[in-house]
Amino acid sequence: MSSVIRITTLLAMSSLVNDALAQIRDPLSLHGIVIFPVTDSIPQEVILIPCTLDNLKDGTMGYLVMFSTMRWTQHDLLHAISDLKKEEVNIRGIITPYVSFFPPGDVSSELVEGNIVFDKSYPVSPDVPRDEGIYELELTINDTTYLIKYTNPPKEFGYPKMFIADP
Repeated sequence: MSSVIRITTLLAMSSLVNDALAQIRDPLSLHGIVIFPVTDSIPQEVILIPCTLDNLKDGTMGYLVMFSTMRWTQHDLLHAISDLKKEEVNIRGIITPYVSFFPPGDVSSELVEGNIVFDKSYPVSPDVPRDEGIYELELTINDTTYLIKYTNPPKEFGYPKMFIADP
């Protein structure tokens, strides 16, 4: 790819990121490990573990984030996640109601580090039923297995609006 095309692409991408950020009134940005199911489309949900790979350890708490809702504010979302260099990992749901993401047995998944930006100005309604359970999964990265806990994000986080991968 020529440097002119690369620079033009970066400028276009930063313009889209700035447009999406302008729609977020009260941002909460969480940086960490993001685990994607292997798919050619925008995944319904991802696991966000707010730590770096260097700090990952057994018992670390993560969040099951509704990822597909970001397509309404981040119009380049599919393009943004398709172009990522992701690390292949295996996950196994231990106790989980989320059959679509964690079917029984080992599941090939992909991992990147980045930020998920929530908009706290749109808190989740207290009337909306919510699963407050804490679940576990085994995450295997390069022959090392971690037992990770995860739950839904607190209502105070608001709605997820944007994903920004680390370069």
